[in-house]
Amino acid sequence: MRIMIKSLVESRSRARTPASALDKGTQSFLRQTFLLPWPPTVNALWRAYRGQNILSAVARAWARQAEMALMLQKPKPVKGPVALSIRLGSPTGRRFDPDNRVKAPIDLLKRMGVIEDDDDSIVKHLTVEPCADMTGVEISVRPFAIAAAKQKEAA
Repeated sequence: MRIMIKSLVESRSRARTPASALDKGTQSFLRQTFLLPWPPTVNALWRAYRGQNILSAVARAWARQAEMALMLQKPKPVKGPVALSIRLGSPTGRRFDPDNRVKAPIDLLKRMGVIEDDDDSIVKHLTVEPCADMTGVEISVRPFAIAAAKQKEAA
């Protein structure tokens, strides 16, 4: 899995999936983009309770709100490897750690069945971009074969 934080890393990866793989795809869409509320930091997701780690009250409240927002946008499941592009906009304008804010939205996509899993066998490309022109999370999901072909065309 490749993780790029655009404000820190400028790199291009080479596509490893042949363009002919596009013909075999079952998705009729290229990209789905979802808007979600500002997620809790990864440090606030879990709490210890009687010797077990459980979702914190903050994480459960965010998950309920984000699930409703996602359902209203009517996501379609994406089978197989995906490329995720995440834009983060702080509601307060304060500085934040981008990699601390992506776990909850990616876990939500898995839990809601938009992506099959959130491990490196499914999430093949991950881009995270802090943005000052928006508030919350904008997350785009594309089948990896299509994303790789587009990237190859741009190179």
